[in-house]
Amino acid sequence: MPDDIERDPSPEQDDARHGPSLAKLRRLTNAQKFEELEAAWLDALSETRTEIADIIPIVGQVGRLGQARKADTLIELLLGVLEAREGPAVALAAARQAAAELPASSLLRVELPRLYAMAGPDAEELTPLLRDLFAGDTPLADAVAAADAYLRLRPGAFLRDPRHRDPGVVEQVDLAEGELTVRFGERRQTYERSEVPRLAILPAEHFRSFMLYRPDRLREIALARPADFVRRSIEGAKDGTLSYRDLKAQVTGLLGEKGWATWWAEARLVLRREPRLEVTGGSQPTFRLLKAGSSYEDRLRQQFSALASPAERLGLIFGYLDEASAAHPADPDLLAFLGRAVARQAMALLATEPAVALACLAAHAEIAARGARLPTPAPGAAEQVLARVGDPATLPRALDERPLRAVLDYVRAALPQRWAPVWAAVLPRAGRRLGESMARELAETGHLDALEGALREVVDRPTSSPDMLCWFWRARRASRLAETLVAMPRLGGSAVLEAMFSLVDASARLCSVSDEERHHRTLALVQQTLLSVGSAPILEIATASDAGGARRLKRMIMDNGGLPQALRAELLGVIRGTHPEVFQESEKPWEEDAIYTTPAGLEQRRQEFEHLVRVEMPAVAKAIGEAAAHGDLSENAEYKAALEKRDFITTRAAQIESELAHAKLIPADLTTSSFANIGTRVRAREEGADQDTEFVFLGPWDADPDRQVLNYSAPLAMAFMGHRPGDAVVFGEPPEIRRWRILGVEPAI
Repeated sequence: MPDDIERDPSPEQDDARHGPSLAKLRRLTNAQKFEELEAAWLDALSETRTEIADIIPIVGQVGRLGQARKADTLIELLLGVLEAREGPAVALAAARQAAAELPASSLLRVELPRLYAMAGPDAEELTPLLRDLFAGDTPLADAVAAADAYLRLRPGAFLRDPRHRDPGVVEQVDLAEGELTVRFGERRQTYERSEVPRLAILPAEHFRSFMLYRPDRLREIALARPADFVRRSIEGAKDGTLSYRDLKAQVTGLLGEKGWATWWAEARLVLRREPRLEVTGGSQPTFRLLKAGSSYEDRLRQQFSALASPAERLGLIFGYLDEASAAHPADPDLLAFLGRAVARQAMALLATEPAVALACLAAHAEIAARGARLPTPAPGAAEQVLARVGDPATLPRALDERPLRAVLDYVRAALPQRWAPVWAAVLPRAGRRLGESMARELAETGHLDALEGALREVVDRPTSSPDMLCWFWRARRASRLAETLVAMPRLGGSAVLEAMFSLVDASARLCSVSDEERHHRTLALVQQTLLSVGSAPILEIATASDAGGARRLKRMIMDNGGLPQALRAELLGVIRGTHPEVFQESEKPWEEDAIYTTPAGLEQRRQEFEHLVRVEMPAVAKAIGEAAAHGDLSENAEYKAALEKRDFITTRAAQIESELAHAKLIPADLTTSSFANIGTRVRAREEGADQDTEFVFLGPWDADPDRQVLNYSAPLAMAFMGHRPGDAVVFGEPPEIRRWRILGVEPAI
C-alpha cells in the first residue's frame, strides 16, 4: 500500500497515542480481570490526556461479557469524576455515549434524567417527563433520542415530518403527557410521546421555515442585510445555489412586486461586492457561497481573463461601468487593467470584426473618461475603424444595445461634424429604447433631415424595423416629439398607417409559416400598438382622404390577416362613417376585392413569385446555414442579416401569393365602357394647358406612370373613374387643385 494513503490506527497505535492506561484497561478487560480493572480505571481517569470517548467502549465490552453490575460501577466512577472535574454537561455527553454501549443499564436510567436536568436550566422543567422516558424497558438509545428531541422541541422550533410536504413549527408542548402540537401551514397535528423520536428537528435558522412562520423577521433581514438573506437562502437550498428566479420569488413574497424592484436595484450591487458570495454575470445571475472570500475587483479581473468571447468581455466592462456610483466607485486599478485589455482586443479584431473593434474603442474612451490613466488612441481612429465597418446600419446586428450606445456616443464625440448620418443609419434597427433616445437627440440638435431620412427607412421597410415603427406610430400622437414628427413633409399619417398595416399583415403571415418566437412577439407588439393608440388617428386620416384613399384604406383593412376581428370591425366602421360611398358596391362595375391585370402583367407577377420561391429562398437558406456554421449565433452578424433577408423574402412571397389568388384578367365589358373604367384610355385636357393628355387605367402590375399608365386604384385614377366625355374631373386640395375636361374614352386593350 502506498505510504501516502492514510490508514485507520490499530489498537496498538491507538494505545501508543493515548498512553499506557488505555492499553492496560484493554488487556485487563480481555483477560476478564475485573477487580484489577476497577483499580486501573481510577488511574486512567486521573490522567488528563485520557480520551473519555476512547475508554467508554471498554465499559460496553465489560457489559457484553456478562458483568452488567461491574459495568455500572465503572460508569458511575466515570460520571462522578467528570461531573466534579468538568461539570454536568460533560458528564451528560459521556452518559449519552455510554447509553449506546449499555442499552439496559439501570444506573444510566437514573443518572441520565438527573444529568439532563442539571446540564441546562431549560431542562429542569422536563424532569418528570425525562424520568418517564428512562423508566421501564425502553432502550436507552431511544430514550436519549426522545430526551434530546424534547429539549429542542420548544414552542417556535422547526421540524420536519416525512408525511408533510412543508416543515412544521411547534406550537405547544404538554410536558405531563409528552405530547407536541405542531402546525403545518394552516393544519395542526398532535404527536404522542412514542412518535416524537421520528421527527427531524430543523436548524433554528431554517430558511423555508422562516419564510412560512417568521416572515416579519425574514423581511427585516432582507431589508437590513441583503447578503445575510441570500446566504440563508443558499444554505437552505438542496444544491447549494440560488437562482435569480427563486430569489425574486422569495423577496416578492415578502415585499411585493414594487418592493422587489426597489430591493433588487439596491441589493444587486451589495451582493456582487460580498466577499463570500459568487454572483454569475448577466441580468439574471445565480448565487453561490465561496469557501474563501475575495474582493469583488479581484473576482472581476479573474472572470474577465477567463472569458474568451469579445462580446462577453465587453458586457463585463460596461456592466461594471454602469454599476459604479458615488456609493460604489469604480476601482482605479481595475479600470486601468480593463482599459489596457480592451485596447489590445480592439487591435486584434480590427481586420475580422471591425464593429466589435469599434465597440472596444468606445469602451476604452468611457474608461478613460472615468479618470483611468490610459494611452490615448491615435487621432482619426474612430473614422478609420468606422470606414472598415462600411455601412453603419450593420452595427445593430453585430452589437448588443449597451455597446451600441457606447459606439454612438464615441462617434458623436470623435466626429462632431458628421455623426448625425451615422446615427440616422443605425436608428431604424437600434430597438425602441435606444432608437427613441437617438430620435430625441437628433431632433434636439437640429438634425431633422437625418431624423426624417431614418424614419423614412423605418416606414419603407416595416418588417426590418418593427420596434421603431410602432414607436413612431405612438409618438406621432403623444410624445415630446409629436409636433416635430407630424410636421415632416414626406412622412404623412397615411404613409405611417400603411406601414403599420403592412407590418401586422406580414407578421401574421410569418407566424403562420414559422414558430420563431420573435415573429409572434412582433405580431403582439404591433397589434397592441394599434389597440393602445386607438382609431382616432385613423379617423383623421380617413377624413382627410378622398374616395380613392378611403377605398385603399378599406382594402388594406379587409385583406389584413393580422388585425384582430374587433379592431378590424372598428376600423371599417371608421371608414364607413367618413366615406360611406366606398361600401356601395353596386355603383362600381368592378369587383372590389379583385386585382385586375393584363395577361402580360399577370405573367410578370407569376415569374416574380417563382423567382422568389425557386431562387431567392434556397439562396437565403444556404446563406443562413453558412452563417450559422461560423459560431455563436447571438454574436453572428451574417446570421442575423440572413434571417432578416429571409423574413423579407418570405413576407414578399406570401404577399404576392395572396395577390395572385385575387388576380383577374380585365374583362371586355370594362374596357368597352362609355365612361372612364378599368382597361380604358381617356383623353382629357387640363385647365390652362395647350395640349391633350391621354391616361390609360390598368391594374397595379401594369402601371407605368412615366407613360401615363396609371393603377386604377391610385388616387388620380379614382378621380376619373365613372366620368364620361364632357365631364369635369377635379383632383387635389387647395391650393393645389387640378381640373380636367374629358374629351374621349376608348378601349386601351
